[in-house]
Amino acid sequence: MKKFLKIFIVFITAITAGSLVISCFSVYIDPRKFLYPAYFGLAFPIIFFLHLVLTIFWILRRNRSLIFFTTLILIISLPWFFDVFQIDFSAKKEKKGNTIKFMTYNVRNFSLYDWKNNGKKRDFMLDFIKIEKADIICYQEFYYERKKDFISLDTICSIQETPFYHIYNSNTISSSNNFGQATFSKYPIVNSGEITFSFSNNSCIFTDVLINTDTIRVYNNHLESIRFMQEEYNLIDSIAIKFEEEEYLGMVKKLSTAYKFRAREVDEISTHIKNCTYPVIVCGDFNDTPISYAYRKMKGDLYDAFKKSGAGIGATYNGNIPFQRIDYILYSRDFDSWNYTTGEIEYSDHYPVICLLELNK
Repeated sequence: MKKFLKIFIVFITAITAGSLVISCFSVYIDPRKFLYPAYFGLAFPIIFFLHLVLTIFWILRRNRSLIFFTTLILIISLPWFFDVFQIDFSAKKEKKGNTIKFMTYNVRNFSLYDWKNNGKKRDFMLDFIKIEKADIICYQEFYYERKKDFISLDTICSIQETPFYHIYNSNTISSSNNFGQATFSKYPIVNSGEITFSFSNNSCIFTDVLINTDTIRVYNNHLESIRFMQEEYNLIDSIAIKFEEEEYLGMVKKLSTAYKFRAREVDEISTHIKNCTYPVIVCGDFNDTPISYAYRKMKGDLYDAFKKSGAGIGATYNGNIPFQRIDYILYSRDFDSWNYTTGEIEYSDHYPVICLLELNK
């Protein structure tokens, strides 16, 4: 019995180690060409934890060959682990003259359809935004009304003290209801544009901002979402999992479509970023984890503010799937980042992401 148990644990160790390697290298595999590794990337934190437990087990068992094997795989996976988890030893910095306070926030239409609370969540979000006093704010799932029944553009500009803005309405239901993305700035905007996709309503907007005598470009992204319905989130929460049910096949199909669409989107956006001659900030809701093709492709040679000045797991998604970092602030080497944080307010299905960005001279 002991021999069978040992063989079984060795088998599980091998499977877990192989899964961890696939998970790590899934970031280099275009899901349009080979999809399945992307699912391993999504499960990276779970696989890493299981492999860590098995490594500790073999250390306690003093099995030298398996200690060497599991530890080697663990060391190989550490760079990806630090995409997910960070320890920040840097001191907090005070905002100074050439420092930008930057925020990105998927506001979920300011809870427009939360009829029960009658605008309370919207007001709480606006109060938070007012207190933060960011210099540049990027919104995804942004909504405003021209007739001022829910929230007007003038109201938002006044609360934020941001007179300059670039708004792209990806969906306009009527002449007064506007849905899309927006970038607001305390500094003048000298140019702007959009990157749109024929296969999706998602988009990227870019905004050139003049800070003193320097022009920087801000890319505000909202990449393809999985588009799960509430019933599908309920299935995720369910204890009784039945993989033969049609609902799960539908969920897998939506995941697959989202992975492929995001790959197409980031290919176009990353090419645009590489051709930009200005210092760049790339932010927004990527709808994907750091262990993904979309994140690696978008990041390219840029720096991740979370990795430079964040701590913990940096979760940005406030939904049914916990501990997910899917909102990002990336930047070129022209900047340094400080004080990365996520605002712990639960009025949207995303947390706001905030940091200081210092423009190097």
